[in-house]
Formats: sequence, C-alpha cells, structure tokens
Amino acid sequence: MHRPDKLRLTLRQIEAFRAAATVHTATAAAQSLGLTQPAVSRLIAELERAVGFPLFERRARGLVLTSDGEHFLAAVERSFSGLETIAEAAVAIKRHATGMVRVVSLAVYSDGFVAEAIGRFLAENPLMRVESAVASMPEILGGLALEEFDLGVGTTFVGSEAVDARPIGRRRAVLVFPPGTAPDEPGWDVFDRPFLAMPQDNPFRTTFDAAVAAAGVRPRIVCEFRNQRAACRASLAGAGIAMVDEATAAEFAHLGLDARPFPGGLDWPVAILVPRRRELSSAATRLSQLLKAAV
Repeated sequence: MHRPDKLRLTLRQIEAFRAAATVHTATAAAQSLGLTQPAVSRLIAELERAVGFPLFERRARGLVLTSDGEHFLAAVERSFSGLETIAEAAVAIKRHATGMVRVVSLAVYSDGFVAEAIGRFLAENPLMRVESAVASMPEILGGLALEEFDLGVGTTFVGSEAVDARPIGRRRAVLVFPPGTAPDEPGWDVFDRPFLAMPQDNPFRTTFDAAVAAAGVRPRIVCEFRNQRAACRASLAGAGIAMVDEATAAEFAHLGLDARPFPGGLDWPVAILVPRRRELSSAATRLSQLLKAAV
C-alpha cells in the first residue's frame, strides 16, 4: 500500500506563508508577526523546500501566489479556521460561556443556599447549564466516586477515599415546636416530648445522637422523616419537636412554627465534596466560590 510522503512543516512556517499571502510582501508579513524580514523570507524558503514547489512568484510589486500556492493557501485557511474554532472554544470554556456543571446536594441545602448560588452562577454565565440533583450522603459519595457529578454539597463526615471534603462554613441547629408550645429557653427536659428525627444514616441524626448521648438524654422518638422539611411540616401539624437547620426552620416561621436554640448550642459543618481523582473545571470552581459565599 502506497503511503503519502510525510512532510515536516512547522507552524511558524505556515504563519509566515499565510501572512505573506495576505499582505503580499515579506516586510509587511514580518511586521504583522513581530519578526524580521529576513526571518520571514527564510521561513517561506524552508516551507517551499519542504513542500517541493514554489508558493510565490517574486515580482517587483511584491509576492504573488503561484497556482500551487493558491491551492496550498486554501488548505491552510481551512486548517486555521479549525484552529480559530478551537481557540474560540477554549476562550468560551474559560469565560464559562459554554458547558455544564453537575451538582448534587443534600435536600436540606438544595432548595436553599445551593439554589441561590446556582441562580447567581447562571446569571453570570447565561450560556452555561447546571444539572442539579438531590441525594442522601451515601448516594452523594457514591455518585462522586463514580464521577457522575462534578461537585457535591453535604457535610464533612465523608469516610470515603474517593471523595475530598472542603469545608465552606457551618450551620446552626435549632429545635422547632408546634405553634404556641415552645418554651422561652428549652432545656434537655424538652426531649420528654414526642420527637421527630432524621433516619440513622443521616449525618444530622449522627450529630444529634452524639449531642443527646453526651448530655445523658434519651429522646422519645415517635417518627423518622427522610428530610428536615417533612419534619417541620409534621411539627407544624402538632406531632412533636424536631432538630433542623436554622434556615429550614425560617421557611416555616410565617406559618407559626416556633424555633428555639438547641440546648447548649449545636452546629454542623457544610462542605463542598469533590471526586479526589478529578480536578474541578473552571466553571465548577466558580460555582463552588458562590456556594461558599451563599453559606
């Protein structure tokens, strides 16, 4: 099978040829490229030797393309058009003018500061897309380990070698009470009342269990809910008290749900979660900055 000759051409040679074909003199081409006129002439001569045919006729009025030179220029322009498209794509990516960021977060954060940060990101970068998902901590860690998401929002309680946790702030815990039932300053005795808890695989439940165990308290848990908003709605209906994020409690204040500080004070860390084997894109990095600001 016949193989075509392989030519060794340099980008600088092609640039010199293209510039000379555009401005018709080696001197003007040199000025446009920031080179000397002898350097441009040398590059063109090297290119002609490499391709094996003359590219220009040297006339008194300057450089005129030969017929072969015109065909060669057409091929060069097609290639430069592709390079310009690639360059434009690189600029668009850097400016977050194209692409998508995939985010997964705990439900307690998804509708709050995560939605706020995504909104600001899209306002800054209207041509970007964001794919936002809600999951439990085990599901978030599994999705990030498989690189199904670019970043996650959860807690620092990771326990996964495939995921890094980058703390971005802390959120305060409060107790919520059915309307009209909250004491001014709740003590540990309030846990004698019916308590609405998160499931045992929930990081907030882990934080709560550790706090009440340290205080020697055994809450009377009557129901477990998958998310804090469900617990707030059940408390609003009179089912009992619950421990939730301060921002979540605030969403129900206008309905009469009362919130009080957790006895002795309690908070938990919030973290950006990222796959350990993969660097964040520039767009994902910007979104993480907005998430930190929103917290």
